[in-house]
Amino acid sequence: MKAIKALVLLMSVAMAMIGTSCSSSRQAVNNGQTPSGIDSKIGEYAQYATWKTLVSKGKVTLTAGAGKTVSSSMQMKMIAGRSISISVRPLLGIEMARLYIANDEIIILDRYHKVYVREKASVLTSGVPVDINTLQDILLGRPHILGKGTFTAALAGDVVLTADNGTVKLTPVEQYDGFNYAYVFNTDRNLERLDVSPAGGESIYSANYSNVETTLAGKVATEVDVTTKLNGTDIALGLSLKTLTWNNDISDDIEIPADYQEATGSSIIKALGGTVR
Repeated sequence: MKAIKALVLLMSVAMAMIGTSCSSSRQAVNNGQTPSGIDSKIGEYAQYATWKTLVSKGKVTLTAGAGKTVSSSMQMKMIAGRSISISVRPLLGIEMARLYIANDEIIILDRYHKVYVREKASVLTSGVPVDINTLQDILLGRPHILGKGTFTAALAGDVVLTADNGTVKLTPVEQYDGFNYAYVFNTDRNLERLDVSPAGGESIYSANYSNVETTLAGKVATEVDVTTKLNGTDIALGLSLKTLTWNNDISDDIEIPADYQEATGSSIIKALGGTVR
């Protein structure tokens, strides 16, 4: 159960940091740093396409501080703009737990202990609203402009490109109030990193991307490492995706067995030292 709690907590932190609406925003400052010629190539950094569904096998790894690292095989399913399902399967492909996010609801099934959590996602994110599209882009390594969607050439006027030590940084013009977020691309124009930091401060949340593949949905990172801090503790989530299958008709509904007992999202987060509004 500890591994499942840690997974829920880290996903919640990710949503709280950048899976929010853009009701409060401010302008990013360019300071004349955009080198000549970069803006004219902005479309080269928008290599992402629409998709309907995704099924992927792989591995999930969780680390909290200097403590124990938990790793398990998993299967991930997504329906674009609707749901994310992560099935944890540590032994012989048997599902021991599932994290399911749809619209503004989170369901956690712990099949080993026969308990479940069914809560509004905002309960697990200290009241911050959740955006499924944003979270899907984060997990797949696709730049997302808050309030606008996945970055495309049509959003060129909503971002600024700057040179950054041999790489290129893409910074949305509209920033979430009190925070800066930006995307860093390598020399192959593959997304390398997402950084989120308080205005004028050091990064408090980052996602590092590698092993980028060109797929039916455009470029997708098959290795994702998300790091953040909670109450001074370093927390990391690693996803390794394999055998990506796109746009098949899939069923991703979840059914809670009648003999399962209900727990609460508040109790899980409080037990982990988080806060609940």
